[in-house]
Amino acid sequence: MTGCYVSCVSGLIEMSGWQLLSEACGTDSEQFGHVTNRYGDFLQPYFESLAECKAPANMVHDDICWTSGPFLSRSWYENYVFPNMNYIAEKYGKTHVFIGNADTRILLSGTKEVIYAEVKRCMDIGKQCPGYLMAVGNHIPANTPVESALYYNECYEKLSKR
Repeated sequence: MTGCYVSCVSGLIEMSGWQLLSEACGTDSEQFGHVTNRYGDFLQPYFESLAECKAPANMVHDDICWTSGPFLSRSWYENYVFPNMNYIAEKYGKTHVFIGNADTRILLSGTKEVIYAEVKRCMDIGKQCPGYLMAVGNHIPANTPVESALYYNECYEKLSKR
């Protein structure tokens, strides 16, 4: 197995540190988003090589949320981080396994409509990929309402049908 822990957001934290990251995103989130996209372009050859390597498994992890939720705005993630998940699905989804993408905060406090929309968003990205496994980062928190977790699973079972 191989992999890395300097993916999009974690790499930005490593390069800039928390203080500069928060200042840059707080001062001009759109411009910092462009920096993020350029960083994604910089990482692309590494991930292409990683996808072609002979290791039976590659683990790539990114910290986009902490226990209290995301440390940057959801719209920033939607504009500058999540589109890279679409790229991975389109380019490697037919030949590689990838896991993740669901937001645990939605399970903690979302309505049924919001939970359904989150599962649909994830399944719209991964449904056509035979190796896609939908998951929430760091698993479902212990304080998640049981009804929300059950409804999440119900939505997944409905929307995952190919």
